Amino acid sequence: MLDELLMIGDVAEVAFGGDDINLDGQLLLCLTPYAFVRRPGGYVALLGGSAHDSVTLPSELALRVARNGAAREIAPLPDEDLALKLAEFGLIEIDADAWQRLPAKEAAQAHIEALRASMPPVSLPRNMEAIRVIGPGRFYSDRWCEPSSDLDGLFVARRPQAFGAPVWSAVLLNRGGVTSLLDLHAPGSRWRPCDLAWQLQAALDAVSGSPQTFATTAGPSGSTILKLFAPIPSWAERRLRLSARRMPMPGCLMAFVVPEHLIVAEYKFLQDYLWMRECAAGEGVA
Repeated sequence: MLDELLMIGDVAEVAFGGDDINLDGQLLLCLTPYAFVRRPGGYVALLGGSAHDSVTLPSELALRVARNGAAREIAPLPDEDLALKLAEFGLIEIDADAWQRLPAKEAAQAHIEALRASMPPVSLPRNMEAIRVIGPGRFYSDRWCEPSSDLDGLFVARRPQAFGAPVWSAVLLNRGGVTSLLDLHAPGSRWRPCDLAWQLQAALDAVSGSPQTFATTAGPSGSTILKLFAPIPSWAERRLRLSARRMPMPGCLMAFVVPEHLIVAEYKFLQDYLWMRECAAGEGVA
């Protein structure tokens, strides 16, 4: 839930800049002020807000807030300009492009080459005996494995550490042996290590000739259900949340209900930024 609050923008990570040297270089989690983002069709996505906020949502609008997990939205009434109304009540409007915070669009091979160029020539980190990598396979959860002698090249990995969750990394393998390792984090980066890892994995899959896939089925009247089978970076989910509503669905990692007139734009987004392709009929998932 905290990850989702950070992804949507209800909570923000802020670098500490005060006088307490014990917190120097640390990140603080802060509630964001009440704000909104315009969505297609006149909808608005609500962000932030707290009991101590000087701005409050009027009761007649608060009763219309629909929740989907951590996400909140308000549907417009006929001929209603919700954005104008919310701005009049003091809520901050956030530009949709600024809220999405998309990375630069690039080819999958260029993304991989940029990361390989930043890897050290030799790496001897600790706890390498328990490292796990994303190997070949169809289903994300089944792809995690220990490096074996038949694995060569660049892989997404997680390596254990003494305290905390395993670290997201990129590793170069030679017959299963680690020849270089780069932890996937950048000081001051807007993206989480797992975001970097999942984007890299999408690029690796695309270049290998087995791009990650999405599938579609008919949704409620005037919509299409978009199904994803591998985790996606937070910026990609945020982009989908701009036009779609997430819903639980068996047989996939996540699903979104997309208005019919916007589905082509979502196809193009997944193809341009994560190098995905649509499943052929009866193909299954990658």
